[in-house]
Amino acid sequence: MRVMTREKYRQTGFKLTPQRLAILDYLEGNKNHPCAEDVYRAVSRRFPTMSLATVYNTLDVLRRRGGVSELTIDPIKKRFDSSGEPHHHLICLLCKRIVDIHRDFSLHLSAADAEHFQLVGNHIEFYGICPQCKGKSSKNEPRKHPGNTDSDRGTRRGSPLNPIALDNAIGKCSRRGLLRNTCGFRRGKSSAGIKRIAKDTGE
Repeated sequence: MRVMTREKYRQTGFKLTPQRLAILDYLEGNKNHPCAEDVYRAVSRRFPTMSLATVYNTLDVLRRRGGVSELTIDPIKKRFDSSGEPHHHLICLLCKRIVDIHRDFSLHLSAADAEHFQLVGNHIEFYGICPQCKGKSSKNEPRKHPGNTDSDRGTRRGSPLNPIALDNAIGKCSRRGLLRNTCGFRRGKSSAGIKRIAKDTGE
């Protein structure tokens, strides 16, 4: 927590109720950058009657008094950072996980680029895909069928059939009286049935 002990909170008139103390304990050293709903779910286990409004109000007071920083990284919900040290963030674009980066980066803006602002600090956001999300996406990629090779294209629907196998299949259909009945087509109307017979007879 930002070098702001409970005694300092009391000195500023911040009433430390059991619920507020539980919220402070949850935020202490928390690096997950929780939102108000996360805080509520965790603390309400100890205080079932506590409302979500209490959490929002407490976080707002802590923000105004320097106890936490409000992050606007996630446009859907506000996240809160209890770290008191200046740092940067790395954000996963898929799960919105936020990682602290405690490292200084040498940046220089010319007076023109800074539009003559008096610079007092900076905050850098890096974006990427975390290892967990990357692993999930790789598992969801369609796998190539082991039999999907050039060698078996001759017996696949819609692919060219070996001419010899085609002639043999037609001959077998004719000898067996299957050309009109079993194959279900007249000669020259379709090659799909012939392909099936050629495949079944091993041609």
